[in-house]
Amino acid sequence: MKATHLLEQQHRHIENLFSQLIRVPPDALALLVDLADHWVAHMAIEQNLFYPAVRKVKPEAVAESYEQHAVAEYALKRLLVAGPHDKTFKAKATVLKELVERHVEEEERDLLLAVEAAMNEEQLQALGRQMQANYDAAVAAGYQTGLPKTYGQTSADVAMNRGPRPSA
Repeated sequence: MKATHLLEQQHRHIENLFSQLIRVPPDALALLVDLADHWVAHMAIEQNLFYPAVRKVKPEAVAESYEQHAVAEYALKRLLVAGPHDKTFKAKATVLKELVERHVEEEERDLLLAVEAAMNEEQLQALGRQMQANYDAAVAAGYQTGLPKTYGQTSADVAMNRGPRPSA
């Protein structure tokens, strides 16, 4: 599967999990863990594979995506700490959902279209295979493996500073 299509497929899955979680069903804790596993895995493959591979296509969009991930990760941490029985759970879940929706909308409207135009089918397929394998491993490992425990640094900070920075 092409990298861009894989990301879109994951976006739909995460949106579905959010729509269930916002209702705070009896299984909200299991749903929250499932959402965290998938969102953290999704961020990891974008930050560590996709964004570095496409940074030259849209440097500003990639930089903004890293920042959106950092903010969403912080909101996810707050939601996980609160848990479904906290009186602020629904509010925290709603804010995280809105952050992720904005990120997805911008990414699909701008970055993914530019990447589709800039990369050939073979490149997108190869990147997609690598991303799928890493995603599956990250989901299986669980969100705790990919989510830094501190609030001072996010996985987006670590990933963005790992590779070469775009020139100004």
